[in-house]
Amino acid sequence: MHADKIRRFRRYLEFINVNAVRAGGEDSDDADEFYNDELFSKRHETRYVQRPFAFGPKEDIEIEEGAKMAYDIYDVHRAQKLKILVQDEGHTIQPALRYDDALEMTKMDKILLRDITTVRYKNNICECYGRFMFLGCMSKILILKDEAAVEYLDTKPSFTTGVHREASTWPYFPHTINQIRVTKFEGRDVLNVCIDDGRYRMYDLTNVETGIDLPLIMELTMTSSVWGVDTRGSFVALSDNSQKVTLFHFSDEGVRFGDSLQLIHNIPDLEIVKVGSKTVHLVCTAISGELVILVFNTTLQTLEPCYYSSTSPLKLSLRELLSQTSPPARFSSKIEHRTQLEEPGWTVNYVNSSSFMEVNDPSYLGGRDKISTLDILQRSRILGLMPNHLVSSDLGGAAWYEAIHLKTHYDDEPRIMNRLNSFTDKCARIKKSYFNVDEAENGDFGLTDFQNDFIVVTTASKVGLYRAHRLICNADTGDMFEFGLIEELEFSNRMSIVKVVPELSAVITVSQAGYFTVFRLVKHRGLHSLREEYVFPSNFHDESFDISMDAILGLGVRKVDDQTFWLYFAYTDGSISKFELKENDYTGLDFALL
Repeated sequence: MHADKIRRFRRYLEFINVNAVRAGGEDSDDADEFYNDELFSKRHETRYVQRPFAFGPKEDIEIEEGAKMAYDIYDVHRAQKLKILVQDEGHTIQPALRYDDALEMTKMDKILLRDITTVRYKNNICECYGRFMFLGCMSKILILKDEAAVEYLDTKPSFTTGVHREASTWPYFPHTINQIRVTKFEGRDVLNVCIDDGRYRMYDLTNVETGIDLPLIMELTMTSSVWGVDTRGSFVALSDNSQKVTLFHFSDEGVRFGDSLQLIHNIPDLEIVKVGSKTVHLVCTAISGELVILVFNTTLQTLEPCYYSSTSPLKLSLRELLSQTSPPARFSSKIEHRTQLEEPGWTVNYVNSSSFMEVNDPSYLGGRDKISTLDILQRSRILGLMPNHLVSSDLGGAAWYEAIHLKTHYDDEPRIMNRLNSFTDKCARIKKSYFNVDEAENGDFGLTDFQNDFIVVTTASKVGLYRAHRLICNADTGDMFEFGLIEELEFSNRMSIVKVVPELSAVITVSQAGYFTVFRLVKHRGLHSLREEYVFPSNFHDESFDISMDAILGLGVRKVDDQTFWLYFAYTDGSISKFELKENDYTGLDFALL
């Protein structure tokens, strides 16, 4: 079986015009093994090179007519045809005009907040929950109800200590808020607050509608400035400037925790991907460009004698726990998958395949280049990963490995590809994934884990879609925005604010420098992609588009109904731009936004 896979993989490389070169005598640059001291310096690496043209005729792989016609026979769908856009000078044209199933986005009004003090270079410090909006203002959270300011919640401690200043990135005032996020913890909605002085606070949102009362559930003090947070079940995951991820588990018996290996740089964002009976999988990204899947073994039996109670706030200091004469036992962890991005990583967001909208034509996937479904079927045939076309119109296992370079508003002309990952890294991951595929005699196939799990990643200027299994990139952009920035916005040029709206299959990516884009999660016969539909501002010279030119602090998303959402973009000048994003009915759309 192994020899057959080697033969098939070589044929696959030949078919896609890739040459594998053995790089003898060099240390391995396998990103997955970067932290493996025993293997890293001992392996020889294979380099993969994309040939500029085929050295001979492409192998003729015969595909039966049933597989070619499966989509038309077994799937009920309406015809879709990509529209060609012609740019008229002086007019704004949105990418959504290409697609008849695009979302509708309408600029609404602007909210002006008076006498507020904000600070730049944070993660998302704006969040919505029902009729309420929470906005980070230094150490306070401004609470708005129905878009009107009603109260401040102060997170600052009663006095500032040397430990607070030591942990902070801004010792002059160490208590600024780095991120605000609403999640679920133990079945209830909670407001998570990451603070620069090393503290993390969790507030209960259960009774906020009946009276603005946010009881404190817990306060955890880390060893350095806290930036990333996620919760799932009874788990809380935090990232701070120790360059580690720390996972806590709370129960009636006590508190358990563990931390990860130290990465090369700080970790601005993380997300829990999967919670099992014995393990927890997380994804995180670092400013060093690392994109990592972490696995924590949560079978630890020893409990820290610090009891968690739902009736009174828990206060726990990690620094004090680690400085004990006999430090408590901790969860073990390992890096399961790791890849190196070409730019600093800023956000990660988990999405399941069920959140993608099915489209009926590969041109609706948003790619720059034409996609040949026949080529993909032929690659699946070579790899031995053909689907059963009697029951499925899927393109087979080769669709897992397709990398779609996305067409974006400011990256419209052909140029040298500037991808998120190196070409060698991409091909090496495909090989590892392929040799990990389970094949059954009946023709069914599947990856051993994370089969339907995807990660949306943003860097300073790019967006990528990765499979959680082996971190294979299925879609990526070039540089999203290429405007010259005024000096005071130069260090805000980072896409560090992202919101996923599963109900709309939408992803909103925001650069703090003042730009934002709406992508659509789309799929076709096993291919998964991101499709750009809206970009703002699409033309800086369009004076009719009245938004602030200040840095963006955050994005709040408010659900109006299952098909309609309001987006609130908060700026450093105290203004909030409001948009409506909703499904369309496919009948005579009006895309004139401005």
